[in-house]
Amino acid sequence: RTTRRADAVKILAATRYHGLDGYARMIESCFAQTAHVATAIEVRPEFELALQPELTTVLFRYRARHGDPDHVNAEPRRTLLADGSAVIGRTTLPAAGGEPGGPGSLRLKLTLLRPETTFAELDTLLDLIADAARACDRPGS
Repeated sequence: RTTRRADAVKILAATRYHGLDGYARMIESCFAQTAHVATAIEVRPEFELALQPELTTVLFRYRARHGDPDHVNAEPRRTLLADGSAVIGRTTLPAAGGEPGGPGSLRLKLTLLRPETTFAELDTLLDLIADAARACDRPGS
């Protein structure tokens, strides 16, 4: 036990540096970002919000018009990761019968945990996702 790192010291130091009000501001900022992204997705016809976020994770997808919806939503993740623009998560939602997975079940996932991120940066990210998805949303893809 005497060789374990003193992890509690990190928490104590961070709390003393930021204070409880500082932590509250950071958490509120992340929740505001989440609300902004959810609203931005709802007003953009190319996106579909999977459900209203309760914490700081937003699940959504690009509405594929021509290609396979799972492929069209997986491709932006690969493209943006490869060019260093963004790291986007993914998950699958259960089908209507409660079975996990299935065609059209893939959703993109944004987990917003950086309080300094601006709404403009998030809007740009949604533009990047839409552009990358649009590029592979073709008949037969």
